[in-house]
Amino acid sequence: MKILYGILIFLVAIFAALAIYLGQYGLFATVKAGEVEKPAYWLAYKVHKGDYRLSGQVMDEVYNSLLNDHQIETTKGFGLYFDNPQEVSTDQLRSVVGCIIENEQQALQLSLNSDLSVAQFPASKVVQATFPYRGEPSIALGIFKVYPVLMTEIYEKKYDMKPIMEIYDQPNEVIEYSMSLDIDTGWFEQLIAQ
Repeated sequence: MKILYGILIFLVAIFAALAIYLGQYGLFATVKAGEVEKPAYWLAYKVHKGDYRLSGQVMDEVYNSLLNDHQIETTKGFGLYFDNPQEVSTDQLRSVVGCIIENEQQALQLSLNSDLSVAQFPASKVVQATFPYRGEPSIALGIFKVYPVLMTEIYEKKYDMKPIMEIYDQPNEVIEYSMSLDIDTGWFEQLIAQ
């Protein structure tokens, strides 16, 4: 009986430690989705085809290119995901991945002399949910906590499905998950075709 009691205490302690650890990364965060207006912003990016789990590597490539080759420091990364991984095979998933450039002049200059693609994401109304960003575990937790809430909002309001953008805002320690409600689908297709 003492052994069973000891095992039970050990398991409770492990569970509590795991809950505390994951709680720091957003496990207990409340997620709500709603409509907001977003201003235009500049994207420096690469088109990626394949596993979405490799998006972080592509984002790092873009960040390092901006910093080392163009002396542009950024604090926000993004992924724009075109396909539902439950409906499209992993090797066929399409995404646009990179960094947000805060300075318009730097973005325009970069568009003239870089192997990176540059585009201005138009100002638009979006359906958006946010989640704490405190490190890599936040990204995994966000996928499981945010997407069900965001997709419920999209389906209940009968919005036309478009690519979903994740913005990793390091200074504000938040991940924004959003889908534009008023940007034409053709704009997204043109973006990924570049």
